Amino acid sequence: MIVLLNFHSSIENSPCSGSILNNYFILTAAHCIEKIAPLYITIKAGIHYPIDENATIHIVDRIYLHPKYKGHTDGYVNDIALLKLNKPLNFNDNLYVTPTCIPTINASRNISQYPKNGTRLTVIGWNSIRQGKVDIFNPLQQREIFVIDNNNPMCLRSFIDPEKQFCTGFLKDGRDPCYGDSGGPILQWMSNRWEQVGIASYSRCGIPGYPSIYTRLAYYIDWINSIIISHNESLYTVTTRNSPVTYNCDRNNVTCGCGYANVEIIQSRIIGGTNAVEASWTMFVSLRILNGNKHLCGGTLLSNSYILTAAHCVQSFSLIDPFDLTIVAGITNRSDSSQYISYIRRIYIHPNFTHQSNRFINDIAILELYDPLLIDSNPLLSRTCVPHISSSILNNQYPINGTRLVIIGWGTIEHEQYIEPDILQQLEIFVIDNNHPMCSNLINNIESQFCAGVYQERKGDSGGAILQWTGQYWQQIGIISSDFTCENSSIPNIYTRLSYYRSWMDEIVSKTGEHLEPTHTMSNTTTITTTISSSWYYTNSTQTSIETTPNMNCSLKYQLNMILFKIILFIIFILIN
Repeated sequence: MIVLLNFHSSIENSPCSGSILNNYFILTAAHCIEKIAPLYITIKAGIHYPIDENATIHIVDRIYLHPKYKGHTDGYVNDIALLKLNKPLNFNDNLYVTPTCIPTINASRNISQYPKNGTRLTVIGWNSIRQGKVDIFNPLQQREIFVIDNNNPMCLRSFIDPEKQFCTGFLKDGRDPCYGDSGGPILQWMSNRWEQVGIASYSRCGIPGYPSIYTRLAYYIDWINSIIISHNESLYTVTTRNSPVTYNCDRNNVTCGCGYANVEIIQSRIIGGTNAVEASWTMFVSLRILNGNKHLCGGTLLSNSYILTAAHCVQSFSLIDPFDLTIVAGITNRSDSSQYISYIRRIYIHPNFTHQSNRFINDIAILELYDPLLIDSNPLLSRTCVPHISSSILNNQYPINGTRLVIIGWGTIEHEQYIEPDILQQLEIFVIDNNHPMCSNLINNIESQFCAGVYQERKGDSGGAILQWTGQYWQQIGIISSDFTCENSSIPNIYTRLSYYRSWMDEIVSKTGEHLEPTHTMSNTTTITTTISSSWYYTNSTQTSIETTPNMNCSLKYQLNMILFKIILFIIFILIN
């Protein structure tokens, strides 16, 4: 997984190495390549000796330097870069070329403690840090080293940001043994594979009290992934750490909420949005401006003639004959040629829609199409399922706290820069309690809104769908509305609660003799498995079964349970303080 970087330039550069992320991308330190153009860099892969005649040599096509890297003036914080190769490495053709594994950390774990204090790590490289050059006759070396506590005085005076950097050395005196190469990997053993946890950043070789400084890789997973996704590539960690969960839709017995293909989702909250399986979300559409391929917002198919989206997406268009707005259906890739385009006849914005800044109330709209889409005769199109709940008490708790949900869309991934993926993205999030302090300050009306958390900085696909799995089909329980995660990924997003607007939606759709699906009121017992983050809740995980039969006994029982739960939390808070 290690490669040697060769520089063919008059500019003097220290020897460096890197590691293979996938067929096209190499991971290294920013300081290695900050002053050199891509055409002067080649990489050698599959080698044990630098002079190996069987080396796989590739030219670097493009450099992605971390946008906040400032070099030694900032203590080498954000010392990370990606190199895109001009052609793929083709792992299947060379047994000596393999990708590195990078961390997939659970959201509840403190990244600044990964790897944790005292962890035994291994550095590999050709020891150019010690020698100042690469000895072409020197074989690849490996040495053990240890993580030193972030709060150790030796580390505190050596690095700037403990969340983005960590230090290693001999535990006795912190002395850096001066192993490896700049930009090279440092790894820990994970019982069945090696995982790269850092990138060699800078060192004061052999001076007691000054350990080596490494870029903490777990902090930059989102940034790495955002670059790779923009080239329709993926990290190998997604497939090596977690197997996808397949949701088998009961297409023979349901009339909505199922795509042509089954949905597959990697249940990981650190890697971010993953590519959707082709034709798995066939109820989703792209809103676009006429004569342009620019994706504006997301939406979903309510019926042959109606599209559901957010009101703020279409408020600037004419309500009657908005000639400059179209929808594109039947696609997973925005550039798919086999797409269904339809023009908008009329826009129905909720009569009570209001907004201040980016806070929206009653953020829901329905678009009527000129030409029906004939969903039943087209396998690449399907209806979305809208909740039908008769109890107002159950409505403001639906979906319930902690429910695992999925958002989908082509929304811009925001992490230092804006990148618009071509492939439809999907991401798991979790419902947060209405009364949680982070939510109560953002929600204007708990009847019509709910909030859910995303462990990632992401600019949501406005108007897009947020759905839950019922065991037989996907049910859309919300619309992506306000977005508050641009600056702080710990702040949740606000979503329009669809169950509150069922009657209004029914009234509009019925004007042309059509109807929403499903037509029945919810009366089944639904089991919802949830994973709860400790930063938002007081337990690590729970499984909840809810009775969705809308009767007074069920509603009263639910209210009593919620009151009891809040009393227990209050007692715990008093005891802790």
